[in-house]
Amino acid sequence: YLQKLKNDNLGLVLKYADWPISIMESYGIEIFLNSQYAESFNRKQVIDYLASKSQNLERIYLEYIIVELGDESRVFNTRLVEIYYNCLKHEDDKRDSIYYKKLYTFLQSGNYDAAQVLKMVPNDEHDHLKLLKTFILKRLGHHEEALKILVLEIHDSKSAIHYINELFSKDTKLGTKYFLRLITLFWKNDDKASILQLLSTSKDSNIPLVDILKTLPPDFKVFEIEQVLIKSLRLQQRFNSFSNLSKNLRVVENVKVEEKLLDLQKQKVEVISNETKCQVCRSFLANSVLSRFPDGTLVHFGCAKAYESLKDSENKNIKLKTIKLKDY
Repeated sequence: YLQKLKNDNLGLVLKYADWPISIMESYGIEIFLNSQYAESFNRKQVIDYLASKSQNLERIYLEYIIVELGDESRVFNTRLVEIYYNCLKHEDDKRDSIYYKKLYTFLQSGNYDAAQVLKMVPNDEHDHLKLLKTFILKRLGHHEEALKILVLEIHDSKSAIHYINELFSKDTKLGTKYFLRLITLFWKNDDKASILQLLSTSKDSNIPLVDILKTLPPDFKVFEIEQVLIKSLRLQQRFNSFSNLSKNLRVVENVKVEEKLLDLQKQKVEVISNETKCQVCRSFLANSVLSRFPDGTLVHFGCAKAYESLKDSENKNIKLKTIKLKDY
């Protein structure tokens, strides 16, 4: 019966759902998710009600409206993150927990309040929880702090390099800044291997070699970075060649446009005299409303459709020349 009630009677649904839910929690799913009119319910009222009954039901309902119904409300998204963190506290093996996996995905894509969520993050020494924190810091634009956690605390050079490549894809200037900063952080860890990995896998080829060389540790040997430098030079040369080609193509395109404009400007103004006749009815055009076609034909306004029909019939009568395949 409760599943048949619409949002107009949501008050009755909330009032009489207590008893079924007290018997079996899954009845809450039947009423608020599988009901015929569940999508029309006032979501804030339902969430407040379920929060007072069961955090599990509240979580399931929030996942339903966010993941399935696409609700982007920041309040609801933030509340879901909070529930995930609360559930994670009670897990023994946090890394293999389903809530850790949900947080790993949701913190990178959800529409939550990052500043508020950052306050919820537990001061845990586990590296995988610190990794989750970097997702929040990245959204807040605290890239320096995020990279320090990745490099100096959890020693995850692979994630740090991936972090930089993602920055490059969104903002080249910002990516360049923290690319050079990451070299310095790797240097603090005396991690030459990660520096070479960063230099060889970077998606951006526009970082000046001079800046890279200035940032590299002084104890780097030339032969250690020889291949990286050669690759970088080739990429920059290729980029410069592509830039010059694009520039030349734009120049050619501009010339074509200018020529077209000149051709249009050179078109003569057609003078209609008392002797000028309509191409359809052959009557004089003087003192008439006219239609001018792209091919230069002038006709009376009333003869325009007749001229269009005439041209269409002429085009249909054009026969294509056919040849045999061997002749082709």
